[in-house]
Amino acid sequence: MSVVVAYTQSPEGVRALEAGAAEARLRGTGLHVVTVQVHEVGDSPTQARRDMTSAGALEKHLARVRGELESADLEVATELLHTVQGEETEQILELLPRVDAELLVVGVRRRSPVGKLVLGSVSRDLLLAAPIPVLAVKAPRERDA
Repeated sequence: MSVVVAYTQSPEGVRALEAGAAEARLRGTGLHVVTVQVHEVGDSPTQARRDMTSAGALEKHLARVRGELESADLEVATELLHTVQGEETEQILELLPRVDAELLVVGVRRRSPVGKLVLGSVSRDLLLAAPIPVLAVKAPRERDA
């Protein structure tokens, strides 16, 4: 069994990572950190090179994250998923049974009521579609930090 964290390099992502690590310790299970890189359909060769450079940077960042968490005595796996825009949720959902996930942790952003109505949200979609419990965490407000 494992705790899966849908991780982004954002305050919400960092908070999700902290919460996921705490849950993995509490449950005595491994932690699986996943980041999704989105590619546009019909990428030009120039964009494809940028994506490859970006993927390399993401892999290095995930390796640092893994090293920090392993030094805190956690069994950690990291994974970079590649997908096209709009399929991020499906990629993460397909990962859950493969890693025997018992909990999914996601970071959520504060949005205005109009922002919630107009903009889609991978976190919201995961909350609604995941077949396992989902822990949604927010980053502290700047004035609370």
